[in-house]
Amino acid sequence: MDESNQILEFMPEWPDFEGQRLADTWQIPRMKIKNNKPIANFTDIDPGILICDSFALENLGEALESEVEVLSIENVDKIDMYILNVVNLIDCLDEDNSEIEYFSSGRIMNIQSYSFFTENLNDTMLFKIPQFSRTEIFSTDSCRNQVLRSSLTGLTFAQVYSS
Repeated sequence: MDESNQILEFMPEWPDFEGQRLADTWQIPRMKIKNNKPIANFTDIDPGILICDSFALENLGEALESEVEVLSIENVDKIDMYILNVVNLIDCLDEDNSEIEYFSSGRIMNIQSYSFFTENLNDTMLFKIPQFSRTEIFSTDSCRNQVLRSSLTGLTFAQVYSS
């Protein structure tokens, strides 16, 4: 990550965030602000991980409560921040209608164009798919709309699929 874009610094033994619950074994990491840039409501630190402040949690927490696990962070700058561990793992990738590059082993290397079985996404806001559970977090329009209505900052939405 480019130094000018890096806002947070941490040094824990970082678990793999692959859709599993981590609260029972969670060791609260210490973090600090690395530069003097303003911090958005959501902060990028690693693919597949969402970090948010208390304002974002207040605005989205109830809607996301079954889809994320809220994990504490100790911020040495005394800013309330949390990891939203997405535990809503949905096997909804329609491989036949997606454009996918495969390794010779048959594992997915890259997805250029996504297609989802949308019947699996009813009433969903955030989710991960098993094929990329470590690195990708997907949002539905309902989550995006809630973020925009709440004027939350720090997230960029890219449309990857339209039904």
